[in-house]
Amino acid sequence: MENNLFLSYSSQTDISHRKKFGQFFTPLVIAKFMARWLLANKHQNFLDPAFGLGIFVEQLEGFKDFKSLMAYEVDNHIYSFAKAHFSADYISLKNSDYLQDWGLGEIDAVICNPPYMKFQNFTEKDEILANIQKNLGIKVSGYTNTASAFLLKSVSELKEGGRLAYIMPFEFMNAGYGEAVKDYLLRSGEIEAFIQVDCEKEAFSEVVTSVGIILFHKKKNPNKDISFFAVKSLDELGHFEKIIPIRTVSRKLIQARDKWAKYFSKEEINLKFEHLVPLKSYGNFSRGIATGANSYFSFSESKVRQNNMPKSSLVPCITKSNQIKGAIFDQSDLNKLISLDSEIYLVNLESNSSSDDIKRYIAQGEKDGIHLRYLTKMRSPWYKLEKRKPSGLLFGVFSRNGYKVIRNTTEAVCLTCYHGFNLKADYSKYLDLLFFYLLSDAGNKIMQINMRKYGDGLDKFEPNDLNDSLVPSPEWFSSVDKIDIKAELEIIKGTGKISFSLNQIFEDLLK
Repeated sequence: MENNLFLSYSSQTDISHRKKFGQFFTPLVIAKFMARWLLANKHQNFLDPAFGLGIFVEQLEGFKDFKSLMAYEVDNHIYSFAKAHFSADYISLKNSDYLQDWGLGEIDAVICNPPYMKFQNFTEKDEILANIQKNLGIKVSGYTNTASAFLLKSVSELKEGGRLAYIMPFEFMNAGYGEAVKDYLLRSGEIEAFIQVDCEKEAFSEVVTSVGIILFHKKKNPNKDISFFAVKSLDELGHFEKIIPIRTVSRKLIQARDKWAKYFSKEEINLKFEHLVPLKSYGNFSRGIATGANSYFSFSESKVRQNNMPKSSLVPCITKSNQIKGAIFDQSDLNKLISLDSEIYLVNLESNSSSDDIKRYIAQGEKDGIHLRYLTKMRSPWYKLEKRKPSGLLFGVFSRNGYKVIRNTTEAVCLTCYHGFNLKADYSKYLDLLFFYLLSDAGNKIMQINMRKYGDGLDKFEPNDLNDSLVPSPEWFSSVDKIDIKAELEIIKGTGKISFSLNQIFEDLLK
């Protein structure tokens, strides 16, 4: 979006204010594409739930079918800019929260670029969730984002035959909270297209998430198959009718519980489901320790000496993702980090609070305001940390070009840079086998079905994404030739990969 109003607003508005309200402005090419798709159905009365600087109404104005626009803008600051610029009688612009205004009646068409922020940041979150459940009859997770809440409300307000064009972060396609969103879309009408914008940095340079466009048609008894597209350049939207979908999925076969991001891949993964079980059959991943103040609670050897911390208060801990370089992390790797003065300890202040040195450190933390931070102020005492046991498998939260899985043989716990696997009792013999599977080509393909795609090639796994992922069953492991675990670990230590022959064995899980 490059116009005088945008330049004026951005020059007078701090980036922190824009991020607070989730303001990421729509490029002209996308706004024009969305407006033309809606106007092709000869709709007259439009709704824009997040007006911003009015890029959409600028594209709607001048078309003979366009009659009126009702719009919302919750931010007083940007509202004043827009109100001064758009004063036409056919624009009804309200300075209020769209998510709090129910009973709008039936709308011809909705066009929107909703705010991009976590729902947890909304002070009225509980009230909004309750209203969605009351008015739509669905329960939405508190872990959803505002864009999904906007989308659900807008779909509910469309009249029969109405159309909707929405810009959305596509993480909902693979996220647990997204199941309710996908189910509501499937029940409410026809999804004309999901368009993944692979050039997200060209479209929204400040957004770190996957970006896409949803085209939706409100219809009873929907039966149209769903097309998944991807555009490499925004210019492609100017001749979208010529673009061939990556995949068209049968409306009868697609399920809300499926991970839909996989449909943006040309490679279709066919699995031998009889050999696969959810990873949670063996145990579960949980996130690492969230301290609320890593620099305060993390210690290196020199910091230990400087603060005279008692050895009994120190817990070996991976505090940064880049502390682990290889696929196996053993005691020699931990000792090397200690010798390099890396922050490789977590301090347990609670169980050592009688120590004078610990008391001084706690007092210093309070002087620095550590106890007033978001997480610490929720705890009692504020320096009490979450308890975690060392995990034999660690999984990187964020990754590019494939995920990061680590076989941890030390007593080190980890912060939130890794998820840790908690093995069920009597399943210890499967730990190395699961590790080998996660390193295999077949495992990589299968695990990525549950991966959340963000912008700029960034991928993310949440613990439940991992726990729901498919892995070989105990019966399958028993049916294959005996695997030389010690030999494979030696190969991985040297190369970071499993042997070619073992990799081929795991290919049996794919059709």
